[in-house]
Amino acid sequence: MLIFKQSVWYVYAFCHTKQSFRTFKIGRIKSATFTGAEFVKKAFTRDDIDLNLNYSDRQLTEVTLEIDKSSLADAEEWLGIDNIEPLGDKLVANISLPDDDSLVNKILSYGGNVRVAEPSALRERVKSAAKRIYEAD
Repeated sequence: MLIFKQSVWYVYAFCHTKQSFRTFKIGRIKSATFTGAEFVKKAFTRDDIDLNLNYSDRQLTEVTLEIDKSSLADAEEWLGIDNIEPLGDKLVANISLPDDDSLVNKILSYGGNVRVAEPSALRERVKSAAKRIYEAD
């Protein structure tokens, strides 16, 4: 089963090493080989699958983002359609996200169409990273 959560793709599949079903981050799979081995599909329900793909190894932070309407489709894919709401003439997302460099990079990838309203520390990190890009030779 393919799973998309917090802008990351996963595959829920059988692990031959552990002899059990596991969740694998697709971006970490270096290669896949067709073995020709037959696999008997196991009957399971969604409740049987651990979809709690939390960020226990990374701290989460509450973030408020202002999103330009031109980036709505991409932001909905990243943040989830239910997390974005109109607020006056703006679109706003209030969401918990992993507080690491990948968050800063993701925000920068929107090229100014996503602004960090809160927390101010994250906003400053984004500004600092943008300044380093601007000042790079």
